[in-house]
Amino acid sequence: MKNKNLQAVLGIIFGILLLLLLGRSLELEKVIMNIKNVNIKYIVLSSFFYVASYFFRSLRWRELLKPVIAIGRIESFLFWMGGNFINYVIPIRAGELAKSIFLKKKRDISVSASLPSVFIDKMFDFAGIILILALLPFLSIKMNTGLISVISVLVFFAICGTLILIFSAKHQKGIISFFSFFVRKLPEKYHDKINGFIEIFIGGVGLFKNRMNLLPNVLFLTFISVFLDGMFFYMLFEAFSVEIEFLKLLFGYTLIYLSYAIPQPPAQLGSNEWIMLIIFSLGLGMEKNSVSSIMIFSHTLTGILLSVIGIAGISFSGFKFTNLDFRGYNDRKS
Repeated sequence: MKNKNLQAVLGIIFGILLLLLLGRSLELEKVIMNIKNVNIKYIVLSSFFYVASYFFRSLRWRELLKPVIAIGRIESFLFWMGGNFINYVIPIRAGELAKSIFLKKKRDISVSASLPSVFIDKMFDFAGIILILALLPFLSIKMNTGLISVISVLVFFAICGTLILIFSAKHQKGIISFFSFFVRKLPEKYHDKINGFIEIFIGGVGLFKNRMNLLPNVLFLTFISVFLDGMFFYMLFEAFSVEIEFLKLLFGYTLIYLSYAIPQPPAQLGSNEWIMLIIFSLGLGMEKNSVSSIMIFSHTLTGILLSVIGIAGISFSGFKFTNLDFRGYNDRKS
């Protein structure tokens, strides 16, 4: 517990340092003026598209859950947002596991039965990397070191996840043996529990090869979500009276969204702003004070929306955010 608290404190300190460095590179008077002159009408529209994009992603997860359990649209949305909020404040992807724990708490579905759907759901988010690579030849982008690094890391994650999906469907014994090799490096008392979980998890992922009928709906919901992401950010740019081509904006925000898979400080403190600068200012050549104004405001707005809906989702799931205790819910049996 002390190690986790130390990691959180170090993450916050690192995020604050990133913000201080950002402040030194900006004209803060211009940033403040830009935020003061924001158009509220577009902020309301932007908020709607932001929540809608997450709602459609939760519907995608709901589709992937159908082989395991049928849940309601609002229920899946609240579970999904609760998990996302946990990811936001505890940036080690703990929210992905939390979604399965919420299901166990409310529906008595074992974590190992529902967790494969969470993994596959996240992999469909990486379909956005295909869009990124497809747009590159058509956009005038200066490929700086930071941008190349972000894209490379995301492509690596996408390839690893895809390989796990393929091997889980085609060579279950091989992929189980592969992971078991690393488990043997751990203390012996954990071997049976972790190996048992791996077998159930890989088996669950492999089951989706017989559910290809879900693919059209899942792909449709994915691309709707990406489009809504673009509309969310487009409305923010309109709110700040900053002109940008929609395809460039879609490229930039999709990269930002996918970058959340990379370890970051709690609440993406400081990292969001720097990734925005790398993509939109260094990569797309936009004025850095305008770009930073938009991201600082966006970060605040989305933080509020995610916190309100996420805490509601956690409460709906039967937990209290002020006292999250998942012990006893990560067992393998229903």
